[in-house]
Amino acid sequence: MKAPGMLSKQTVIYYIELFLLISFVLGTVVLINYIAFNNNKRFDFSPEKTFSLSSRTERILEALEHDVHATIFYDQKEGRTYQDLMQLFSWASERFHYEFIDINKNPAKAEAFNVSRKGAGIIEYMGKKEKVLSFEESNIVSAIIKLTDSRVKTVRFVTGHGERNISGNDPETGYARIVMDLKEENYQVEELLLMQEQKIPEDTSILIISGPKKDFLKKELDMIDDYIKNNGRIILLCDPYPLPELEKYMGTLGVKLSRDFVIDKKSKLFALDHMTPIVIPDRRHPIAENMNDAVVFPLCRSVASINIEGLQQTTEIIATSSPDSWAEQNTQSVHDEKAAFNDGVDINGPVPVALVSEITFEENKTGHLMVFGDSDFITNYYYTILGNRDFFLNTVNWLSEKTEGLASRPRSPQAPMELLFLTENQSRMIFWSAVVIEPLIIFLIGLSVVLWRRFKR
Repeated sequence: MKAPGMLSKQTVIYYIELFLLISFVLGTVVLINYIAFNNNKRFDFSPEKTFSLSSRTERILEALEHDVHATIFYDQKEGRTYQDLMQLFSWASERFHYEFIDINKNPAKAEAFNVSRKGAGIIEYMGKKEKVLSFEESNIVSAIIKLTDSRVKTVRFVTGHGERNISGNDPETGYARIVMDLKEENYQVEELLLMQEQKIPEDTSILIISGPKKDFLKKELDMIDDYIKNNGRIILLCDPYPLPELEKYMGTLGVKLSRDFVIDKKSKLFALDHMTPIVIPDRRHPIAENMNDAVVFPLCRSVASINIEGLQQTTEIIATSSPDSWAEQNTQSVHDEKAAFNDGVDINGPVPVALVSEITFEENKTGHLMVFGDSDFITNYYYTILGNRDFFLNTVNWLSEKTEGLASRPRSPQAPMELLFLTENQSRMIFWSAVVIEPLIIFLIGLSVVLWRRFKR
């Protein structure tokens, strides 16, 4: 007989099972949270990857050999904005550390760091300091590069032939914004008037000829020739202007600058005119390997490699126009707005518009030559469109052997316009689904409703 108040055996077993079940569930939840806390993983589904670091930033952080410490002065109203960004940096590298200081509560410390505004701060690396006026991703990375990279290389832009103004702020002709990016990536940028020089300075890491409108003198071409034959590195951005002497000299280096215009009728689908072809970089080359975007070349000419007897060269095409484009040989038809593809005369797409040539000279000296069929794509207006900025800066970094800089950069919030890049099949699919299929479905539904009502009567 069971005493009053005693639990039966089945009841005890039930409570034990319930206790074990609750313990198992709670233990599982605790274990999952523990694993999640120690293996934090975020997924950024925003179109511009606003809440993620760029691949270039991640590569630079991964390459850190010593600890970096960031001190950010803020006020409590905006602290969360910087907190999220600093967490992304610390998750990308265990060597990145940060500290927040309330500028209102610690004015003396802010004065000691010579900081007078919120959102500014100091980056420290191995006893060296770099001031950051605004804690944004690009500014932080620029400071880290300046502290960690002692290779300050000089890039010189040739002047005197109507080239682009490197300090100009004009949207269509100036290079001020791309030059600012070069300086942030630890390059020293200068102008070089060849007519006043006896030779190109030996500390010139890269010589850039950007959109000349007037031809070069023999003396100037001799200086360029002497420079490239002594391990020089040249970037030529050449628009479709007739430059007989420069074109002839490029021919001696195995590069043909054709007097034509690259036409792309499909570019109108992307809010561009037919003189602004969509350019596809070759992702097999390190310059474009980590790029996800196409490029646009406003007013572009074709470039090609030619074999020169006795010249030891290795040439790679690194970008072409789309398959729907062509190189118009009748330049007058372009000016008359009557350009049309002529089979057997014009060059059918894809048309090569950028190439790199490695040339071996006497005494085992090697020159590098990068040729682009356009100089407009990095002007102030175009340089943030699609992959224009990455394509040019990656080219400079590749020539300078800065491999950590061969990646995509953070999107600029000041881009003049956003383009949707679609393949021909994608464009056709959108047309049929939005213009044909969807209205047809609505029509059929309406027709079926009308017929059903009549049949019901």
